[in-house]
Amino acid sequence: MYSLANCCRKYGGYMNCTFWIPVIISSISAFIAVISAIVAISRANSAKKTYNLQKTIFDAGTPCFQISDIMDCFLVDDKNDDAIKYVFVIMLSNLSDKPNSISKIRLRLRFGDSDLFLTPVDFEKIIEHDEFVKVPINLSPRSSMQCTLGYSLPRKRYDNDVINSYAIIAHDIDQNESIKGIIYVREVYQNYDFKG
Repeated sequence: MYSLANCCRKYGGYMNCTFWIPVIISSISAFIAVISAIVAISRANSAKKTYNLQKTIFDAGTPCFQISDIMDCFLVDDKNDDAIKYVFVIMLSNLSDKPNSISKIRLRLRFGDSDLFLTPVDFEKIIEHDEFVKVPINLSPRSSMQCTLGYSLPRKRYDNDVINSYAIIAHDIDQNESIKGIIYVREVYQNYDFKG
């Protein structure tokens, strides 16, 4: 049987055996260091593969946004104005991990047999404390933004045609589309003499 005592007897006493103890400890330490290096290299390769996979998923992912809500909408019918002013307060949400930019946002008016698309215009302040946003609208990743939009329709078209429905249609820079429709728009009258 091999033991430290047999080793010491065979090689001439305890003093010669103490020489081998640091060599054995160094060998064990070197073996542990080699195993640790192998584990570290394996983990580094695994982390690199995970990073590349996540980068590929991120790069291949399509931006995802939506008009999550029409919070308020009304039209301003001013007797002294040649246009009807529409105001929409909407909530835009970016659902992806990438920043996104809304490049086009229109109001679709649906008449009996046709559609009319209006682009945003900037009015003087109609709503207290709100400013009309300008396109493009930049959205941070996983965020929402309240936007106030203004549109103008010629009074003659408003008076002569019946509008069946309204929809806000937004496009991002990758031409992804989100639509939020509504049937009724509240009316606000200005400079009319109503007798009751």
